[in-house]
Amino acid sequence: MFVDGEAGVGKTALVKEFTAEAIELGATVLIGACVELAAEDIPLAPIIAALRGPGRDRQAAAGEFAEVLGYLLPQQGGEFDPRDLPSQARLFQSLLATFERAAEARPLILVLEDLHWADRSTLNLLDMLARGLDEVPILVIGTFCADEVQRRHPLRALLAELDRLEVVNRLRLGRFSEAQTGELVSALLGERSTPRLIKEIFERTGGNAFFVEELARAVRAGSAAGLAERLQDLLLARVERMSESARNVVSLVAIAGRRVPHEALSAAFDEPSDILLKAVREAVDAYVLEPEEDGYAFRHELVREAVAGNLLPGERLLLHRAYAEALEARPDLLPAERLAADLAHHWLGADQPAKALPALLNAAAAAERAHAFAEQYQLLRRVLDIWPRLPSPQVDRLAVLDRLIFSARHSGNQQRALEHIEQALAEASSQDRPDRAATLLTQRARILLNMGLTGALPVMEEAAVLVPPLPGASARPCSTRSAPHWPSTAKPSAPRAWQRRRSKLRSSPVLTTGSSRRGRPWLWLMLSLAPLIARCRRCMKCARQPQLRVICSRSLVSP
Repeated sequence: MFVDGEAGVGKTALVKEFTAEAIELGATVLIGACVELAAEDIPLAPIIAALRGPGRDRQAAAGEFAEVLGYLLPQQGGEFDPRDLPSQARLFQSLLATFERAAEARPLILVLEDLHWADRSTLNLLDMLARGLDEVPILVIGTFCADEVQRRHPLRALLAELDRLEVVNRLRLGRFSEAQTGELVSALLGERSTPRLIKEIFERTGGNAFFVEELARAVRAGSAAGLAERLQDLLLARVERMSESARNVVSLVAIAGRRVPHEALSAAFDEPSDILLKAVREAVDAYVLEPEEDGYAFRHELVREAVAGNLLPGERLLLHRAYAEALEARPDLLPAERLAADLAHHWLGADQPAKALPALLNAAAAAERAHAFAEQYQLLRRVLDIWPRLPSPQVDRLAVLDRLIFSARHSGNQQRALEHIEQALAEASSQDRPDRAATLLTQRARILLNMGLTGALPVMEEAAVLVPPLPGASARPCSTRSAPHWPSTAKPSAPRAWQRRRSKLRSSPVLTTGSSRRGRPWLWLMLSLAPLIARCRRCMKCARQPQLRVICSRSLVSP
C-alpha cells in the first residue's frame, strides 16, 4: 500500500492512527523512515531503523532480527572480505524469510516513511517484497511526498512497475474541502471558530491539513489579526518569537536533518545543559519540536525547511562545523552506520572538503560492505566532485576511480563505467602506469562484450601492447598489432591460428551488429574465445609479471 500526497496533507497522521489501532488488535508494527541527508548516504536506512526498533541497538535487537541485522550492520574496522557477506539478492531473501517467520505468530505491518528520500537498495528491496509477499500476512505501507517525485525520480519508475501487480494499492490523500476544514478548525478552536474565520483559513491554506492546524493555533494564541501574508512567514514568525537560545537550538536541529539525538545536540550546542533543556522545552511548547525516542525532531518537515532556508550562509557553515567537530570528538553519539555519512554531510556543509574526504570514503566502504553499490557509486561521485578543491589529497585518485568503476558495474550502470574508465585511463597515463592502463582496457573490453557492442578485440590488442614481454619468450607476436610474445613452448602455428580466429570474430554479426547467431550469441562467442582463454592460461604458468596474471585472470578466465 502506497500513501502519497503533498507535504502537510496528513499522510503520517493517518498512518499513525492506523498502526496504533493495529497494535491494539495484536499486530506487530515495524516503522522506519528514510533519511534526508542524501539519497544514497545510508543504504537500507529505513529497514535498519524498523528492525532495531525505538531505542534499541544492535546487541539488544530482538532475536528474530539479530541475524539479518548482522548482515546489514557488519563489524566496522579491521580486515574485511566481501565474501564473508551474502550478495544483495541473498540478503534480500534473508530479509524476506525473516519477515515471513515474524508473521507466522501474528500479522506484521512494515511502514516505510518518506520514500521520496529512499536509497536505491531500499527501493530494490521494496520491489522484491511487493512480488514475494502475496500469500503472507504482511502489510507493507510506504508513504511519500508526491511533489518530490519528479519525472526522473527512481521511485516513479518503480511505482509504474508495481502498479501492474494486484497486491499493490495506491491511496492518494487530497486537501480538505472547506467543510472538512471547518470541522478541523472547530475541533481546535471550539466556540471561537466562525464561518468567516473558517473561510479565511481555508483560502489561505488551500485545505492543507498542516497549515490549517498552524493557522488555527495562531488564532488560539491571539494572533488572528496578524495573520501573515504567506504561510512561510507564519512558520518563521513562531520561531522568531522564541528566545535566542531556543532559536539556536531549533537552527541546530534543522541543520542536523530529520532527527537529532539529545547527546549529539548537547555536544554541538555551545551552552550549559540547563540552558539547552530550557530552550528545548520552549521549542516543544511552541509546537516547533517534538520529542522522538532519545532525541528531537520537527513536528513537520515544512517547518524544518523554512528554518534551514532562512539561515544565512555564514550561519549554516558554523552550525555544520559545530556538528562535525562534535561527531569527530564523540563518535559514539550516532550509530555506526550513520556516523560516516553524517560526518561527510556536515563537513561538506561546513565547506571543509579535506575533512569530508575520509568520511566520504568510509561511507562508500560501508556501502560496499552492505552490497549497496548504487549508494557507493553516488558517494564516490561526490569524492570526485570535491577533488579539485583538495589542496593535497592523501588518496590515490586512480584508486578512487577503480572503486567508482567497480560500483558502477555492480550497480548495473555499464555506460557510466565506460565513462569512468576513460577518466582512469587518462589518470594512469599521467602517472605513467601502463600496467594499470592494461587492466582498465581489459575491463572496457569485457563491458563492451557484455553490452553487445563492437570494438572489444581492438581494445584487448591495445591492452596487450602495454604488457611487458615474458622472460624467455620468442620474438613472434601474437597478432599483427600486439607487442607481447608467447612463451617458447607455444606451437609455431599459434599466432597464425589466432589471426584466423580474430578474423572470424571480427566478421561475426555478434561483434559487428550485435545481432544473434542462431539465437545463441553468447554461447557461440564463448566457444569462439575458448582457444584464446586456454592460451592465456598456458601463458600464466610461466609468467613472471604479476600484471599479466591480473589481466588474464580477472578479464578472461574469471566469470
